Amino acid sequence: MAEVVLAATGGFTNAGYEVTNVFLSGPVDSQLAKRFECRFVSYADVLVKHGRHAVVQKLRNMLRQEACDAVIAHRYHPCKFVVRAARGVPIQRKIAVFHGLGNFKRWRRKLFAWLFLRDWHFAGVSEAVVRDIRHNGAIFGTHKEVHHVSNGLDIKTIETAQLDREEARQRLGLPPGDFIFGNIGRLSDSKNQKVLIAAYARIADSLPPSRLVIIGEGRKEADLRSLIATHGLQNRVLLMGFMPQAQRYIKAFDVFLFPSRSEAFGLALLEAMIARVPAIVSRVGGIRELVGHYPFTISPDDVQALASQMAAMVTKPAAERDQLAGSLYARAVEHFNVSRLEAAYLKIIGLPS
Repeated sequence: MAEVVLAATGGFTNAGYEVTNVFLSGPVDSQLAKRFECRFVSYADVLVKHGRHAVVQKLRNMLRQEACDAVIAHRYHPCKFVVRAARGVPIQRKIAVFHGLGNFKRWRRKLFAWLFLRDWHFAGVSEAVVRDIRHNGAIFGTHKEVHHVSNGLDIKTIETAQLDREEARQRLGLPPGDFIFGNIGRLSDSKNQKVLIAAYARIADSLPPSRLVIIGEGRKEADLRSLIATHGLQNRVLLMGFMPQAQRYIKAFDVFLFPSRSEAFGLALLEAMIARVPAIVSRVGGIRELVGHYPFTISPDDVQALASQMAAMVTKPAAERDQLAGSLYARAVEHFNVSRLEAAYLKIIGLPS
């Protein structure tokens, strides 16, 4: 998410405004940190009261020293810190940006929004998040608008960073001639990698040399390894673990798989679209906004539909897969380039674009 947050500041700096980026953990990627002015506040001790107080005090000192006209807080917990830090500090515009679903399902969070965010502007990174905020009552009793500030990326920068197919496969240790299905994401129920494994198990024997590659770490790793062993796919389904800048390797894949059960946006999918890799995705949340009227979609837990579409991708001529990938790339350029992201933030904050 750091690359999106930092990319959003580009519109402000390009328009001549001074921006300070503050992270409650870190550091972010070193290349990004060089391009943008970043400060870091230790997040290590927030589980204890004095640790939270120290973080709030550091933030308050920054807000006073910088004499900020506006503050943008990303995600719920950082927003809580900024609310406390901003008390008594004259700030003209305060914006809370939410990147996930279900932020205000709990009544305590609703109460927090009603009591402490009444003079804040709300924004969601997809229409799915905007609807979720409205549905869960965070703005109940107010006429507050929830702004849509769709995530976006600096497409040229992402393309430059991505490795070509041959080098990406070499670094991942993948055979150059195999057909590779790929997934990048946290190993969790919501990301739904078990469906990938189950679907691949149904068709693996009927395919030419192929592999399913999953990059990421998470609580479900042991369960996924057990499922792989159950299907006897230890040599064909590869759990690669966490890899820094995983988006650099996407071109190693022939098809990107994204069967999430719930997704606020789908940043890894956008990176695959930029890499011009065809995809098979679930019809949920922000994914539908990303791909638009794209034919290769499934219900999240429909194993047979996923298996059928995977098999269909293998048999398609390369030119047809390239055409699918090209349509996704064109949509990324048109709707999710960083320039749109910058303009959306400038509009929300009330500054001229």
